[in-house]
Amino acid sequence: MSEQLNKDNLHKWQGLFYEGLEREGKSHNTLKNYRTDLECFNT
Repeated sequence: MSEQLNKDNLHKWQGLFYEGLEREGKSHNTLKNYRTDLECFNT
């Protein structure tokens, strides 16, 4: 697999994960913390 395909799959999975947290009713602060952590992970 290409590196770009792996990155695309990772971003897709992270988006689905984040959407799941929103559906579960996680607080705005929790969602912000997860998003920040994922952004750090992706750099």
